[in-house]
Formats: sequence, structure tokens, C-alpha cells
Amino acid sequence: MATLKEHRDNGYGRRLVEHGLALSQWSSCKVDWCNARISAAEYYFKLGFRRSGDEFELPNIGPHVIMMRPLHTAATRKNHE
Repeated sequence: MATLKEHRDNGYGRRLVEHGLALSQWSSCKVDWCNARISAAEYYFKLGFRRSGDEFELPNIGPHVIMMRPLHTAATRKNHE
């Protein structure tokens, strides 16, 4: 995911990630993850993601790291409804 420079700092990226996370809560997934550019890792950290593993290089894009965020299970969701 990326936001054009002229549209950054308006909350569009955050809202997109949060919407995706909300949809994921109702799936059978246990974790959300992404390949984050090293320069964007702090952004994902602020959204609740944590770094997993070592840095790696994506050709023609640059250094990345996997970021993961656990999701609630169906049982946990039921307890919070």
C-alpha cells in the first residue's frame, strides 16, 4: 500500500488498513500481516503490528520486513459482543 505524496497525512492509509482489519476480524484468520517497507515499519507499529523476522530485500522496491498483528478468534469476538 502506498499513498501519493500529495495525499499523505490525511488519514486515508490508516482508514484503509483499519477497514481491512475490521473485515479480517470476521474471517477464520488468526493474524494479519504485510510486507512493510523499512521506512514504513513505524507506521504499521502504530497500527498495532509488530515486526516478525529479519529484514529482506524486494527487487526493485527495497528493504522490507514482515509486520504481523494478531486477530481475535470467534470465541473472543463472541465474548465482546
